Amino acid sequence: MQIGWIKLHRQILDHWTWLDKKNIWRRSAWIYFIIRANHKQTIIPIGNQLMTIAKGAFITSIDNLAFEFGVSSFKIKTFIKMLQKDEMITVKTTNKFTYITICNYETYQETPQTEQEQTKNN
Repeated sequence: MQIGWIKLHRQILDHWTWLDKKNIWRRSAWIYFIIRANHKQTIIPIGNQLMTIAKGAFITSIDNLAFEFGVSSFKIKTFIKMLQKDEMITVKTTNKFTYITICNYETYQETPQTEQEQTKNN
């Protein structure tokens, strides 16, 4: 489990992932994606190979996401396509996993240098 925090802008309340009252699980799923994304580049073993997972990306599976949110795999696939169309994520799928990258992750999650310095000083 990763330890830390994410930035979440109040504008999310105006976004389609939040406003869709028929599919309320989508708001949780989008926040889950942001939380799951690596805050730094990481190397992990997958089978007998080492794989580099970029900052702002994570590995999962459609079945795992369907289980996590209690919806069908079809609904997860549709949601992922919607996020891709809105240029919120990019996806690479293999027969073993789904590699999801949050677009503009660094833009929204980076801490400006002045805040980092201020945190160190505190």
